[in-house]
Amino acid sequence: MANILFPWEIGRGDGHIAPYIKLINQLEKNNHSVYFAARELDSASRLFASTQVNWLQAPLPVSHRTTQKARYSYVEVLQGLGYERLEELSSLIKAWLNLFTLVDPDLIIFDYSPTAILASRGYRRENASRPKTLRIGTGFHSPPFTNPIPSYRSMLGMNHDPADLIANEAKMLSLINKALTANGITEIDQVADMQRTQAHILRTFRELDHYQSRENAVYSGIFKSPGGIQPEWPDYPGPKIFIYTKPFPALHDFLLSLRSRKYPTLVYGDGLGKQLMDQCGSEMLKFSQSPLDMNAIGDTADIAICNANHGTSSELLLKGLPILMLPRNAEQHLVAQNVIKLGAGILAPWITLEPPWRN
Repeated sequence: MANILFPWEIGRGDGHIAPYIKLINQLEKNNHSVYFAARELDSASRLFASTQVNWLQAPLPVSHRTTQKARYSYVEVLQGLGYERLEELSSLIKAWLNLFTLVDPDLIIFDYSPTAILASRGYRRENASRPKTLRIGTGFHSPPFTNPIPSYRSMLGMNHDPADLIANEAKMLSLINKALTANGITEIDQVADMQRTQAHILRTFRELDHYQSRENAVYSGIFKSPGGIQPEWPDYPGPKIFIYTKPFPALHDFLLSLRSRKYPTLVYGDGLGKQLMDQCGSEMLKFSQSPLDMNAIGDTADIAICNANHGTSSELLLKGLPILMLPRNAEQHLVAQNVIKLGAGILAPWITLEPPWRN
């Protein structure tokens, strides 16, 4: 039987693990050994509790920016994740090579893991063969093979300087190639090549692809989330409102305003905090401590409110629910833009294109 490794390096939240649970369960039924190198161990511990998955800490940069800055291109995202210092990037690639040696994978299935993909280009197994490689990702995680990669500014209709984009990408390419050379790995020709694997699955729909200019793409649709608990709606009249969100500055006031309408509302989200729930909860606005069954939510809710995160938005749209969107970063703004084009949702009126975006 095979050793199968899932690396997850960039991005936050359960959406980098939950879509793979059904696949992992099937792999384990077929007696394969599954390893998952996770960015966030708390998510791994919780979501893999009922599996035999060997979860590990993914190599991550030690340094990080002390200020939150809006990032408008793939290169700028990388710069905040260890791609500014040669020594750090070289060490990250070496760490992934060491992890590959420990696991000795027959197959590597990459989530959002560009450094792991770079390292895999130079890895050989104990028998001197190369492992098979598969990249699975949404459009945002899988930029097109163009030079330069389109900027988020241009895709969002904002002013941008193409010359700056080209210069930044050239600088990034030089840094990457120096780090590859330091680890005895062949250089790449363009930044987009750092995403190349033997096979690739675009886990999205054409209509929701963040890079709408992409050509000749094959879309698989989404991997639906595993079932959560059944929703228990407050027994009040009016449209049923489902909210899935992470904290943002206006959330407290937004929930109090919504509560005053006295519509039956269910709220679930990461990191909302006990104080927020105590201050905003009521008989008609209830918080769930556990993930909810999205299929049941789609069948019973009338309106959804979320951060325009790709997975949740896709599942809600498949159920025909209109969405009020509260995007927190560039990735979510691009999803929101696509949903608006479909006529299936709107932005909250206070949302702008200049928030303190995070990755």
